[in-house]
Formats: sequence, structure tokens, C-alpha cells
Amino acid sequence: MANFEIVTREDFSDVTYLLEIRHPMMARAAKPGQFVIVMLNEQGERIPLTIADFDCDKGTITLVIQAVGKTTRQMQQACQVGTSLYGVVGPMGIPSPIGNAKKVMCVGGGLGVAPIFPQARAFKQAGAYVIGVVGFRSKELVFWEEKFRAVATS
Repeated sequence: MANFEIVTREDFSDVTYLLEIRHPMMARAAKPGQFVIVMLNEQGERIPLTIADFDCDKGTITLVIQAVGKTTRQMQQACQVGTSLYGVVGPMGIPSPIGNAKKVMCVGGGLGVAPIFPQARAFKQAGAYVIGVVGFRSKELVFWEEKFRAVATS
């Protein structure tokens, strides 16, 4: 397996963080609703994580992770800009159907806001009027507000 460089790290709360990973082939292949399998190191557990964003021009995929288990807590400590993940496999799963809808509502809460972003963006790119409804337990936990405003009406 190759090493996959972490090019951006952003902490949204004490347990929620973002990793942007350089992986040009995966960025080109990714579709809304898909996921990857990630390994922190050679002996590490394989964990599934939803692709929260992808950028073909930059050649990156973005994961938003909540540190709740052993591996995600280890990743929270070890994964910093300039470090690498041992393995990233995917994209996997059946992409979300986008179709030709004229108006859609994308709803997410907390960590569940991240996986709906690629869908909201894809619907907008397909010409749909997108309504975004996102919620968080508190104002301090809000993330990606501007990203959603760029693709959806609230």
C-alpha cells in the first residue's frame, strides 16, 4: 500500500475533525454518497468513512471524523498536516442518485452534515433548486456553514 499525505487538518470541536487527503485518482472517481476504507498504519484497523468532499482539481478527498472509537481517537492524535495514512481504499458504495430533480431538500445534523454536502453540490450542478436544512447541538459545533450557503438556500 502507498502512503496518502494529509494536506489539511481542521478541528471543529474536541472530538470532530477534518482531514483532506491527497489522492488524485480517488478524487476523480468519487461520487456523492460513497465511502472509503482507511488504515492509519500497517497494523491498524480498517475503518469505513464517508467521503465528505472531493476536489478533482486539487486531487484531494475530505473526511470529517468523530473521535469515538480507538482508531478514530488514534487518528485524531496522529494525523496532522504533512503526515500520511497507510492506506485509503475506495471509493466504495453505490453513489447517491442525483437525477433531474427540479427542487430538493438536503437534511443533516451534527456529523451527518458532512456526507450530505457532496449531494447538495451535485444537485445544484444538475440544475436543481437546493434547500439545505442542517442542525447542530450548539453554535460552537457548527461547521461548513459557508460551503452550504454556496450550494443551498437555508
